[in-house]
Formats: sequence, C-alpha cells, structure tokens
Amino acid sequence: MKPLTFLLLLFALPACGDAPSESVGASGRIGQACASSADCQSDLSCLAQSTGNVCVETCVTDAQCTVGACRPVQGGGDGWCDFTTGPEQPDLDPSPGNNGRVDPDPDPEPGNNGHSDPDPEPDPDPDPDPDPDPDPEPDPEPEPDPRATYPTGPYGTGIGDVMASETLEQRDRQPFPTQEIYADESNKLLLIFATAQWCGRCVADLPDLKRFHAQYGDSGLYTMVSIFEDNRYGPAAGPAAGQYEDQHALPFATVADPSGTLHKYFSTVALPMVLLVDVETMTIISSDVGWYPSQIEAAIQTRL
Repeated sequence: MKPLTFLLLLFALPACGDAPSESVGASGRIGQACASSADCQSDLSCLAQSTGNVCVETCVTDAQCTVGACRPVQGGGDGWCDFTTGPEQPDLDPSPGNNGRVDPDPDPEPGNNGHSDPDPEPDPDPDPDPDPDPDPEPDPEPEPDPRATYPTGPYGTGIGDVMASETLEQRDRQPFPTQEIYADESNKLLLIFATAQWCGRCVADLPDLKRFHAQYGDSGLYTMVSIFEDNRYGPAAGPAAGQYEDQHALPFATVADPSGTLHKYFSTVALPMVLLVDVETMTIISSDVGWYPSQIEAAIQTRL
C-alpha cells in the first residue's frame, strides 16, 4: 500500500470508525452528512465535525481544495478542506458527478464549456424619441427698437420742428444729451423748465412742476429743470444744478446749461422759459416765456 493511501486511511478511521472504501453508488457531496467514507463520493472522505460527520476533501495545501482552506489533522498526514472557511461560501452544485464543488457560473448556452459569458452588448436606447422634430421652428427675430436712432432732421427751433439732441450738464459735470430722454420708450412728453439759480420768483412755480411730475410722470411725462446761470449771474455748471435740486427737493432731473443752448428755442430770454416736446418724434409742441400752468396742463392731458 502506498504511503499516501495509508495516511488517508488513518485520517478516516478515527473520524468515522470505519475503513475507507469506495462505493460506486455513493452520492455524498462536500458538506453532506455521512456515516462512513462509503457514503461519500469517490474522492471524498467522511470526517467528524462539530455538527456531525460530513464528506470532505483531503489536502496538503489550500490549492488542492475546491472549497475552503486546507486544515491539518492531529498526528500529521494529509489535512482536510474546511469548506466553512473563506470570505464568502458559494452554493454547492447539487448536480450528480460534480462532487459538491462550486459551479463557476457556467454559460447556460450549450457548447460553451462552462466559460463565463462576457457582458452582452448594451441595449440601444429603449425609448428613443418616436417623433423628433426634424425642422424646429426658428426663434423669432427680435423686433427692432423703434428708438434706437434719434429722429433725423432737418431740425428747427419753432413749433412743429424736430428738436435736435442737445447736450446739457449733470450735477457731476457729466454730459447729459437729450437723446437719452428719447431713447427711453416710457417717455412720451418732455417738459423743460429753463431758469436761473438766482431767480426767486421762479421758485413759486416749482410746486406746479412737482404736481405735474407726480400726476403724469407714470403716464410718460418727463419733467426737467435747466439752470443757465448760478447765484453770481455767471454760467451755471453741474454743481449749481445739484445745489438747486437739493435746495428745493426736486424729485426730477435738474441740469445745467452753461452755454445757454436752449435759448434759441424761445423768442426772448426771460424767466422762466418753458418748452413742451413730443418725445416720440421730438417735435416741439409749445415754447413759452412765462409760466402758464393751466395751459401747460391742458396740453399734457391732451397727449397722455
């Protein structure tokens, strides 16, 4: 008898109390209960475990174990494959002739010899757009800004003429072209009150201007005070306009006209001078020397 066979016999006898023998009809697979090695498949042995006798593989190293790790037996000799060890215990294959070994995920298709099937081709888009729009409607072109360009001339200074874009001066000395008033589509009428910083009598007319601004401003009236002389009777600059606006708490624009640009729109220079302009066309509606609030208000109401 060969030494390996003898050791196997020694390994089996104390475990099951019976000499190992092969049984053609034995069907015990790894991990199944047994009374003797005759109850196990031909390449397995019956070994006592804490839960009873079970069929196991014999081994010398872990590489010989189909399942688990190789464990030594007392007294030396071949060990046994502990099928209860390992990070994860796969299911045993119950099919006859497989000796309880793990089936490595065979390909169910015949003729593939149990090799793993690589990942199949991904399915195409399961829900493609059934009716894509082949010719979407183009975005509508934005409507041109009707006030992008200031009205063309000829320009004039009389009633019915188109007023040219005049450049005045803001309180910070920055230029203020009247074209900016035209560019704002919310503006429909322009009321200019031209005066001087030293004109005390003109201050009495400011409450009417404030009322017009409060009553008609939201409807499109743009009210503006223009100062052409300061308190010293010199040309008014932007800071003088700012002082006038703050002193009288004016809620609308106050600008300076140091060169008297607006004088040409009036028959004479006297205070105050009042100009009313249709902003949509920059056409001059009225040009008055003196303050006539009822007449001005009637013209505003007619056009707003």
